[in-house]
Amino acid sequence: MFGGCSTSTTAGQINESSGTSDEAEASRQLKVKVGEAASGRTVAPGRATVGDLCALVVADYELRGLRDLRAMRWRFKANVERLIGKLPAARFGPNQVLTYISVRRKEKASNATINRELSIAWRGFKLGYEAEPKLVHLVPVIHQLPEDNARQGFLEPDEYETLLEQLPTNLKALFVCGYHVGARKNELRRIEWGWVDLHAGLIRLPGSVTKDKKPRTLPIYGDMRRWLERQREICPADCVWVFHGAKKHTVDEHLNGWPEACKRAGVPGLLFHDLRRSVSAII
Repeated sequence: MFGGCSTSTTAGQINESSGTSDEAEASRQLKVKVGEAASGRTVAPGRATVGDLCALVVADYELRGLRDLRAMRWRFKANVERLIGKLPAARFGPNQVLTYISVRRKEKASNATINRELSIAWRGFKLGYEAEPKLVHLVPVIHQLPEDNARQGFLEPDEYETLLEQLPTNLKALFVCGYHVGARKNELRRIEWGWVDLHAGLIRLPGSVTKDKKPRTLPIYGDMRRWLERQREICPADCVWVFHGAKKHTVDEHLNGWPEACKRAGVPGLLFHDLRRSVSAII
């Protein structure tokens, strides 16, 4: 399923103070304010439409520089907004989900396509629930349809978000970077802080750690910077390894906690190596 627990938030001008010194909280409030600008109006708590909530998802993708922004925006505009965009969020529930599925199947949409579209709505409810003040007070549970034609070993944007939430803390940064750049697990786990240039937005791998023994440069973009900065903050003073919590630089077949998290996230059997199929062509 896409998720389920609840409620959301709101409001104000984009240039106003967040009223908090907590970086994560300030970032969350900023996403909501940008979402209001994207929808063209300030949304009062309890009066949001599904379209208003989905506008938060578009703004969130833009703010974080996620590579699938264009595809996600197209799905929203072409189908989600058309069918349920004007529906009050308070009226969106299991019956509306079933109706949406029925209509899209009559339009010959595949189960995979329907899942991707409904995931936008679910993500919108989640952002609305996290806002201050909340825009909604429940995040609906939306069960995924079976995908007989699903690409094996490929992680969709909504699956990325879900898996990130389910992973143990010591694997989150490694996963985020693997998803964005497609580097091999054991290349990533051997990265030293001296190779990371946050100012230039680059990670410079020496040939000694790459499979083909040739130096390579990885871009830092999207969620990567935030998670690398967090790794720096929690890194022990005497540790040179960036991903010090992921079994440090040792080599093993499986990451502790990975299979269990994948199962909880609805992508059982996913391998870390499969992230190489999901990565953008940027590299």
